[in-house]
Amino acid sequence: MTIHPFEHKTLDIKTYGSLFKRCTRSNLLQSAGYGEAKCQTEGFEVIRKGILEDDKLVAIYQVLVKNLPLTGAVARLNRGPLILNDVSLYSEEKLSYLYQSLYNEWVVKNGFFLQIAPNLHDNNSSYEILLKIGFIFDTGDKWKSGWIDLDKSEEELRKRLQQKWRNMLNKAEKMEMELQVIKEKSG
Repeated sequence: MTIHPFEHKTLDIKTYGSLFKRCTRSNLLQSAGYGEAKCQTEGFEVIRKGILEDDKLVAIYQVLVKNLPLTGAVARLNRGPLILNDVSLYSEEKLSYLYQSLYNEWVVKNGFFLQIAPNLHDNNSSYEILLKIGFIFDTGDKWKSGWIDLDKSEEELRKRLQQKWRNMLNKAEKMEMELQVIKEKSG
């Protein structure tokens, strides 16, 4: 595969946080706050990077790194990288180059075991891109997430739910369930 000239540049937390707000499809797992929480509670090192194409910043991501005895350093990229404003990066060819550059940056150049949960659609095209690069898929259980446009009306949001989810929501509403926030620790 031809190597596309993507460059990875380390970012400080303030710069990363301001760029995060510009991403076309952000998620909690790539937020600076999530990275800081993982650092403080589980001892991960957080490395935040920007991806440049021809000296223009096009994407950002944060990786959680942990040194493990015997196996060495593991780098975990959850739901990233996040594309900034350039929707052309969603083309199959550009995505291929983007993920190839991640592989080169973390595995080839720095010798990490790289574990990713990519910020890609769950389809054959995405799998083919990653397989060609050399990623190996975990066959275990996976979790999925989705995007909801909260600017839509409640009626429109309900229409877009699968029937099963819509029925469960209706049932819960009929039961007049209440949510109570408890701030003290149990046990």
